[in-house]
Amino acid sequence: MNSYSPSRRHAQRGIGLIEALVSLLVLALGMMSFAALQARLRLNSDVAKQRAEAVRLAQEQIEGFRSFGTLATFDAVGSGSSTVTASSIVSNASYTITRQVTDTPRAAGLTSAPVKNLLVTVTWNDRNGNAQSVIFRTIIARSDPAIAASLALSPNGSPVRDLLGRDIQVPIPARNLGDGTSAVKPLADGTIAYVFNNDTGVVTQRCSGISASTVTNELTLATLSAAGVNCANIFGYLVSGFIRTDASNNPNASNPNDWPPGSVAMRVDLDNTPPPVNAQGEPLPGTTQQLTAAYWPAITSATGTTIGSGSGTYTPAECNAQAMQNVRYTAPVSFTQTNNGNTTTVTTTTVIATIPLSVTSITPSSVAPWVGVSAANAAAQIVNPQWTGERFVAYSCLIYPIDLDLNASTAAAYTARVALWPASDWTIGTGSSDWKVCRYSADYNLNGGVYISSGGVVTRIDNQEHTYAYLNAQRSLGNQNFLLVGGRERCPTDGSVEVNGTGGENYTDETTVTHQP
Repeated sequence: MNSYSPSRRHAQRGIGLIEALVSLLVLALGMMSFAALQARLRLNSDVAKQRAEAVRLAQEQIEGFRSFGTLATFDAVGSGSSTVTASSIVSNASYTITRQVTDTPRAAGLTSAPVKNLLVTVTWNDRNGNAQSVIFRTIIARSDPAIAASLALSPNGSPVRDLLGRDIQVPIPARNLGDGTSAVKPLADGTIAYVFNNDTGVVTQRCSGISASTVTNELTLATLSAAGVNCANIFGYLVSGFIRTDASNNPNASNPNDWPPGSVAMRVDLDNTPPPVNAQGEPLPGTTQQLTAAYWPAITSATGTTIGSGSGTYTPAECNAQAMQNVRYTAPVSFTQTNNGNTTTVTTTTVIATIPLSVTSITPSSVAPWVGVSAANAAAQIVNPQWTGERFVAYSCLIYPIDLDLNASTAAAYTARVALWPASDWTIGTGSSDWKVCRYSADYNLNGGVYISSGGVVTRIDNQEHTYAYLNAQRSLGNQNFLLVGGRERCPTDGSVEVNGTGGENYTDETTVTHQP
């Protein structure tokens, strides 16, 4: 049977051509949209590039206004608008920059505005001729540029504060005078006091003529301004520490409590040689030669001297040394404390105090002056005072720094060696009847060593870790401690003891090294 159907074949004619035309129309519409998208992307890309350039131009205007060199330049810019034009090949556009300055209201009596408002507007036309703009608003303070420049200067003090809220270079026993300064007597029964700036730790005054019976705890502003007291303004650093003694055949640096062999004097030798510089012209601390005894003059008296090839002139250092001892006593207190929910009342506490070794009778009245207790309250505030067995010599040396590196922009500094001199009844040497001077010195902060050198030049030094000599030191140095042992004995090396047991900073290393002879 023949299944051919002419009508069915006729119904299918022309369908392929119509579908092709419709597809072509859809494709054309898609291409037109894509072309429009491409044009929009190119426009947005251009505008983004132009806006970045406009932001740069606006910031340039702002920073140019901020960089006034003097306050007079700042004041000369009055309120008003100014317009400039700029072109950029980077973004292929021309810009109009408008800067508008407005003085803020000023208080009565002020001749200059403390702050100026600055409005910077940058306008331009994009590739389609549409106006574009960026607007920056800021304020410019009337601040002396010299203040900002001072930030580049080396600091004279340390930013670290101790538990009394003062710079760590201020001795803890110093009496806070309440005006941003503290004072201490280097000799308990002396007539001199040093005044420190609490913020920088620098010695700012040397006061003489103070009564020998006035102790550090009794120093006040009135005391230092009393008749007969002369306070001279100075700029100085204090090198201080303790001298302990171990007379045994096997000396131990941990707990030496023997009597000093005799009176001790301190000697300071100074070096005015400018420190070497590196390839960039920056000053380095000094040379390894300066850390050897051979470099310094022989110690033949208690009077130090100045050596070196520089032109700076030091004022001689002033040193004091006094035998001291520790006492323990009980003082009344009244406070409560809670631990695990249990509240207890505390009525007494133990106090450790340092007093001159010349105080041989340890009684409430003899201890009272040295701990700031009045004679009337001595019996009640100082209960059962006892000697602890600790005795030592406390010393301090006031050093006047100079412009050591001949650069006025750096802090005043000093290069010095501090040594002991036997004032009476004993000698320094290696014989059986002599004494050897050891110094406590180790890498306490675990940063690689007391000093680092290269080619005979010291590239880094930790003066506070008690080097043989202090190189280009720019601060006071405390806890520069010594130990006296028999002339034939070795300076004890006790090794380090970690504070936290995990290799952290170590402040209990009692290693000593030979200092004299």
